[in-house]
Amino acid sequence: MKNYLKQWFFVLATMLLAFSAFEEVYAEKEVDNGGTSFWVGMPRCNRSNNEKAFGTFKGNYIELFITARDNANVRIYNSKGVPMGSPIKVKGGGYEVVGLNLEFMEHKTSCKVEDKGVYIESDMPISVVFYVGFNWTGEAYRCVPNDWLGTEYYTMNLYNDFCKMQDGTFGDFPNQIMIIADEDNTTVQYTPTYNIQNGVKAGQTGEIHLNRGQSVVLFSEINIALRQDESTDLTGTHIKADKKIAVYSGHTKGSFPQFAPTYYNGLKADFFRNMLFEAMWPVELLGKEYVTTPYIYEKR
Repeated sequence: MKNYLKQWFFVLATMLLAFSAFEEVYAEKEVDNGGTSFWVGMPRCNRSNNEKAFGTFKGNYIELFITARDNANVRIYNSKGVPMGSPIKVKGGGYEVVGLNLEFMEHKTSCKVEDKGVYIESDMPISVVFYVGFNWTGEAYRCVPNDWLGTEYYTMNLYNDFCKMQDGTFGDFPNQIMIIADEDNTTVQYTPTYNIQNGVKAGQTGEIHLNRGQSVVLFSEINIALRQDESTDLTGTHIKADKKIAVYSGHTKGSFPQFAPTYYNGLKADFFRNMLFEAMWPVELLGKEYVTTPYIYEKR
C-alpha cells in the first residue's frame, strides 16, 4: 500500500507542477494557480504504534513539496513568526522537498487551541502540497494560498470508522476539521452536523478565539454503536469567522466506500482505511457546475 501511496503522490506533484506552468486567459483576466503566502498544519493521522514515517526523509517527518513556475525564494515560519530552517530556493519549472518535524506539528486533542500553524512565504508565486506518509497510512493535500482564503465555509468529511490495525489493535476513528487563523483576535463560530469531542452538540453553535498562526482541530464524537453510520458525518458543518481563516477537512482514518469484513480484489478489506484530508474552499469561491468520477466497489 505504501508504494501505491508514494506513486499517487508523485502523480499529484507532477500535476501541480504542470498547473503552475500553465497559464490561460478567461474574459481578458489572467489566471494564476499559485500564491506567495500560505498557512498549513498537521491534522491527526491515526496509525499503528509501530508504523514508521515513509517519505523522502528518514525519521518522523512531514513533507512540503513546493513547485514554482519562476525562480522563487521561500521561507517557512512557525506560528510565532520564527524561521524554521534556512531559506529555500526553488528553480523555475522545478520543485523542492522540505521535511518538518511531525511530533511538533500534529494535532491530537479536539477543540484545543494550539500554536501549530506553519506559515510559508515566497517572493514569487508557488504551489504547495502537504504530505504525510507512514507504512500503512498517509495523505497529501494541496495548500490554499492566503489570497484565496475567506470567512465562511462548509466542510466535507465522512462517517466515523473503525478497523483492525497492522499491529493487531482495534480502533474507532473520528472525522476531523482543522482551522488556522490568518490574523490576531479572530473569532470563529462553528455549527456541526454531529457532536464534537470537547465541543458542542449537533446543531448547536460553538465559538473559538484564535490569534495569527494558532490552529484548532475538531474531532467528531466516538460512539461504537454508530460505526460507519451516516449520522456521524461532519459534512455540512458551517464555519464562519470575522476574519480570514484557512479550513482543511476530512478524516483521521476512514474508508470510502464502506469496506467491511469482506474481500476486495482478493484481500480482506477490514483494514482498508486511510487518512483523508483536503483543503476547503470558502463560500465565495464555490461554483454551480462540477464534474465527478464515479467509483464502483464490487464485493467479492
